Amino acid sequence: MEQFAALESALLARGAVFSKVRIAGRKLITTSELKEGEVLISIPLSCCITSDMGRDTPWGAALSERTDTLGDEFRDQVYLAVYYLQFRDKKECFHHPYFKVFPKNRDDFPVFWSASQIEALHGSSIQASIEGLQECLKREYAMLSRCEGFRGITLDDFKWARMLISSRA
Repeated sequence: MEQFAALESALLARGAVFSKVRIAGRKLITTSELKEGEVLISIPLSCCITSDMGRDTPWGAALSERTDTLGDEFRDQVYLAVYYLQFRDKKECFHHPYFKVFPKNRDDFPVFWSASQIEALHGSSIQASIEGLQECLKREYAMLSRCEGFRGITLDDFKWARMLISSRA
């Protein structure tokens, strides 16, 4: 719970406003009756992570030179994942408190399921979707792994970053 308090403090320090709600872990709880159209949360753009921020990192800049093979559909998610991977462990990064509250359990993401778990979906469109996404992630990772300075990041690290981003964007 203290990780969520650190996130709330960081957001408030940058001008975020939480009206009639309080943060309780992963939940927002209303503190009084709400009116239609009422703004409950206001987060300044300076608190947000954008794909341009990922594009402006060294890996993002190197990747931008290779975007001819990076599909448009997931391009922004890749740049967001690049930002996360470069700054996830840097405590001086403003977004570090946000990164600390990301879920730790990978089991909810089918790209981490075993071959037998995916095979249990044999014949379904879900199986094909999972397998297609796994191939897409491998191609994106292969492209990133050729970028200057992209060392120490495993395919699983990249897949995790992409799934965290895609589940939030």
